[in-house]
Amino acid sequence: MRKQLVLLDTSTAGCNTGIPFSIRISSARISKNRGSDRSTSTDHCLVLIVAAIGSVCRCSSLATAYSKRPDARYIGKALAMLHNVHLEFSLRSAQCLLLLAVYYNCIGKPCQAHDFVLMASCKTQALFKCHLYDDDSRSMELLRRIFWSILLIETELGYHMDMPESNIWKFDDRILLPGIHDSWEPFHENQRYMFEQSEPMGLSALTSNDTKAYFLAAISMCRMMRRCFDSVVLFNNKEVYAPIIANELGNQLENWHEHLPSSLKFDRQRGFSVPTDATAPGSTASDSSSQAAAARFLEMQFYQCLISTYWPAVYSILYLDAAPETSLADCSRFFDAYVGLVSSISTTIESCPHTPWNFYASLFITTLAAYKGAQAPCLRYAIAPAVISCFQDAKIMFKNGEAVTKSPSLMMTGDILSQYINTES
Repeated sequence: MRKQLVLLDTSTAGCNTGIPFSIRISSARISKNRGSDRSTSTDHCLVLIVAAIGSVCRCSSLATAYSKRPDARYIGKALAMLHNVHLEFSLRSAQCLLLLAVYYNCIGKPCQAHDFVLMASCKTQALFKCHLYDDDSRSMELLRRIFWSILLIETELGYHMDMPESNIWKFDDRILLPGIHDSWEPFHENQRYMFEQSEPMGLSALTSNDTKAYFLAAISMCRMMRRCFDSVVLFNNKEVYAPIIANELGNQLENWHEHLPSSLKFDRQRGFSVPTDATAPGSTASDSSSQAAAARFLEMQFYQCLISTYWPAVYSILYLDAAPETSLADCSRFFDAYVGLVSSISTTIESCPHTPWNFYASLFITTLAAYKGAQAPCLRYAIAPAVISCFQDAKIMFKNGEAVTKSPSLMMTGDILSQYINTES
């Protein structure tokens, strides 16, 4: 039983970055299901999926997980029960679909993750509309956690892929934010010693207050990401850049950063650094605690949002020989944010080695956009050396990334980046 409990603890501690983990599995349920090889219940399916996630997270990297495949024995049995999950209309079936999305995101398969998060979204929205749990506060709280987990995952995947949406944003102003307390200890107090004896070195969970603050910050960031393109407005049937709106969006981001608790607040004035050609990402010493991982993930999202906010300023002057001063100032903010993002991604990959696809996809998209912007006639000779250096650094991160060798899509994007970027020009 200890192994199953430890895998569950690892799945919550190691893969929590980005979602308010939406499982409540008691040790009694694990004990009941661990020997039920022939059980096809959704309870048993859920335990198997969590064990698969935990076994991946206990590996030192995605490449190690791919070579050893410790998850194979669990995920194979779980997928064999998928027809029961689809047929059942319950919280447990929605959890299974959601955690399958988490699993595929952990192993670098975003399209499969997107498939399952859409299934989970449709089932969760139906559960809300049927009002099945209005009189059960515990079940309703769990349903809200599932909802916000889906929203965060779908938004993160949708930022990098042009894929169908589940319409879940239609409900974001109607669903209460989730409570977070009691989400991180799937054991009785007298079983704590099992975790303390088996917990991976250097892995420490967020405190209850930090956990709550982190997920509220992540949800707020999701909402700001949805608004970041509001700086483009229609004028005389044309899309034009509105610097006043961009400035307001930037102020909202500043306020978001100011309200982060000190334990999660990142230093925006720190010196930026990225791996050299001789140093693979992840080979440098870094704080691997959940607190550090959460702070770095928020930092990366902060720069992503800034880039999306000010990209319309760059796009609006791509082919101009001269540009308004306000647009040039916002272009400068875009390139500053790009430098911050490249450095942030390099450290985030170190802290979150099991979900690299989203990080590399963001690096690819933003680097191509920044490189295109740097070719604008009115910007070409005003680009800071740090920006030019980041183009090469992005190529190096793809070249040296251990996870890239295990993902055909990442290998392809890395090749495209190398062919497209000519840092000597």
